[in-house]
Amino acid sequence: MRHMINATAANVPRIYNVVKTGDIVGYYCTGTPDIRWDSTQRSMFPGHVMVAVDQDGEYSPVFTAPVRDVEDNAWSAAKATITAGWIAARPTIYCDMNDLESVLNYGWKGDLWLAIPGPAPLTPPRISGCTVVAVQYDFLDTYESSVVFDDYWPSNPPEEKEMLNATCDHDNTVFLPFAAGQFTTVMLYRDFVSTTRTATVRLNMHSASGAVHYENITINHPSPVSVTAPFKDMDAISVEYLGGVPGVGVTVH
Repeated sequence: MRHMINATAANVPRIYNVVKTGDIVGYYCTGTPDIRWDSTQRSMFPGHVMVAVDQDGEYSPVFTAPVRDVEDNAWSAAKATITAGWIAARPTIYCDMNDLESVLNYGWKGDLWLAIPGPAPLTPPRISGCTVVAVQYDFLDTYESSVVFDDYWPSNPPEEKEMLNATCDHDNTVFLPFAAGQFTTVMLYRDFVSTTRTATVRLNMHSASGAVHYENITINHPSPVSVTAPFKDMDAISVEYLGGVPGVGVTVH
């Protein structure tokens, strides 16, 4: 799970020291000047995933914005659920539980960001035909906090063709470089499915800033081992065979 903070333009200075490393930042791309962020405000959060929210105010519609805000003085459910021209990778409706019924009645079958005041939820609510990618649970005067359940939102998960694969054997060390942040997880598995014997490897995860995280991992067929990088800017991995039966499959995704 990830954490997201969103605020109006007027409150950007107040959240500047609140946003932590790894947080998603939600900003309004439409509306009056006290709501709509300008380019200078957006540039204050380098390295963060930025999610544009279209409030259906001035400058709306923004067809590249992932989120449409359904509430009073914003998008109506009837208008927001019309997807013609909406080219965001993951079109998402933001609404509270009172407006959710209308959103569903207009046929929405997609991603939802729901406003549900209370403690931070550990799991998303189940809404038939939809995927709840986030829940906004904390509402302060200056900003709101959300839990984001989807590891990739507002982008799509990488397709299989975007994964990197290799095999680590007794006579080689796998080294796979890639664009910083392109992949977050490494999966290791026994490549020879006919054996139940184990193999041990050293996994090194490299960040663009120069940090290296390593783990010695023993893999038993048929159970793969997945390791998530402790940093968001992983730009390479290397896998070194240490012992056991050679032949360890490596997938970065």
